[in-house]
This record gives sequence, structure tokens and C-alpha cells, in this order.
Amino acid sequence: MVGYRLIAAILSVTLLLTGCSSQTSDAETAKIEAHKQSICTSVTNVAENIMKTRLDGSAIQDMLQAMDSIDGSDPMDAALKVRAKEMIMEAYRQPNYTTDEHKERAIKEFGSKQYIKCIDDGFATKLARS
Repeated sequence: MVGYRLIAAILSVTLLLTGCSSQTSDAETAKIEAHKQSICTSVTNVAENIMKTRLDGSAIQDMLQAMDSIDGSDPMDAALKVRAKEMIMEAYRQPNYTTDEHKERAIKEFGSKQYIKCIDDGFATKLARS
């Protein structure tokens, strides 16, 4: 009978510890998810600014040079710099629009696509965990 009680006590502690680690894990997961969304929202803002600048007639070379002038010594800055250069290239692959309505739609669509890409490709997860 003592053996059963000991086993039951061990199982109770194991279940309690599992629940605690699960809560910690859930809290950490929630924190990472919130950080991922924050990162991807920032990426979206950068993407929209890139597309707006592109549609306003800036040269691609000027935009890439501006990115090259940013210090990338910090790993997070370096990752964001690479991502921004990729978005510049992608923005210039998109059609150019002349009406304000079409420009605004293109800017929002480009930002939304970059948000989805940020979530889907794990970019935000890597940054959120660093």
C-alpha cells in the first residue's frame, strides 16, 4: 500500500511539474508570438515605405546605397538590412502605377505580402528568439 502511495505521490508531483513547465512554455510561447507580430508589423511598415519610395520615382541604386550605409554590426540589424534589400529588389519587380488610388493599393498589398512572408518564412521567429 505504501508503494502505491509513493507512486501516486510521484505521479502527482510529475503532473504538477509538467503543468508548471507547460505554463512557463505557454507564457514563453505567447511572448515569442507577440514579439513575432511586432517584428512583422515593423517589417510591414518598412515594406510600405520602400514601395511608396519606389512608386514616387526613387532610383533602385539610391535605395540600395542607403541600405549599404546602415551599420550591420549587430546581428539583428544585419538581418533587417538583408531583409530590407530583398524587399527593395522585390518592390522594383512590381509594376509602377501613376494614379494615387493604384499606388495606395500597391503599397498596402506589398506591405501585407511582406507581413505574411515574415510570419511564414520564420524570419520573425529567429529574431524573436535572439
